[in-house]
Amino acid sequence: MQLRADQLQSHLNTSLAPVYLIFGDDPFLLQKHIAQIRQAALQQGFEERTSLVQDKEFSWSELADATQSMSLFSSKQLIELELPKAAPGKEGGKALLAYLEQRTDDHVLIVFGPRINKATQNTKWCKSLIQAGVFVPVYTPDAAKLPQYIKTRASLYQIQLQPEAIQQLATWYEGNLLALDQELKKLKLRQPDASYVWSAEELQQSSSDQSRFDIFALRDALIQQNLKQYLHTLSRLREVGTEPVLICWTLSKLQSTLDQLARAIATRQDLRGIYNRERIWAQQQGQFEHLARQYQMSLNHHLLHLLERLEFAIKRESGEDIFTLFAEFGVALCRSHCVEQLQEFPGVELEAR
Repeated sequence: MQLRADQLQSHLNTSLAPVYLIFGDDPFLLQKHIAQIRQAALQQGFEERTSLVQDKEFSWSELADATQSMSLFSSKQLIELELPKAAPGKEGGKALLAYLEQRTDDHVLIVFGPRINKATQNTKWCKSLIQAGVFVPVYTPDAAKLPQYIKTRASLYQIQLQPEAIQQLATWYEGNLLALDQELKKLKLRQPDASYVWSAEELQQSSSDQSRFDIFALRDALIQQNLKQYLHTLSRLREVGTEPVLICWTLSKLQSTLDQLARAIATRQDLRGIYNRERIWAQQQGQFEHLARQYQMSLNHHLLHLLERLEFAIKRESGEDIFTLFAEFGVALCRSHCVEQLQEFPGVELEAR
């Protein structure tokens, strides 16, 4: 069956399905709903958890192996399977169908990834999983719905915001709900008491959210092709303990935008639609276009490869140094002629040469 995201918790309070499909574009919302299922499963004795990611190193035999592995601590197991491209492929589809045929009550499966379209929902593997369990499409609130989302989220932390403050947060954090949630947590720690009401002016004058400003400064340094400033900002983010997933999101968003602009320029399309969709201010459009006109397909492939390695390093602890990969991303974009000379090893000092 299919549920809205806001219906999931009520469902979990009364039952636990054998299969859950959670698909959407915002990592924060995905993890929020997965955490709800984890908690409900734990309360029902599913103390063992196995995480699988369909990446280049993944084999579909791992799914079958997970169902057959025995634990010393619990006979019940929660299996989480991430599909980064929201498509298991022919082999994966067969493996998921085989899982359904062989599953027992001792296993709960969560399959999650980016938003899936109607065509994917109509595939045999997807329809079979939905029929066997619960499908929760997760939709990121758009600009019109974001203020209400912020108001609701703030109330969970017992935070009161003036309407202008809500709008200010919506402007800052549209498309990045994880950073928004971190900001609300900081406000909760800093407010004098539960009756305090935050104004937009106080948010703008606050200096405690240095990470937020540095995240935008990181992107701006790349747009301006200022490698020294990029590496300096990156070092600052590392010092203050900024979550790597926030930096990765920022770099991924920039790569996607540049790719869109470069393709539009190559086919002589109007760029205004992209500027509006990606919220690129008029004063920055010239810098984006200049960078996009130099953006080569080989560079795009390299940046995508770096982002894949970053995701693997962040989520599965591949062993590569995350901030070295962040530094390499900046070098590749600001010094594209050096791409072939970049070395893949951890421990590089973040200094511009």
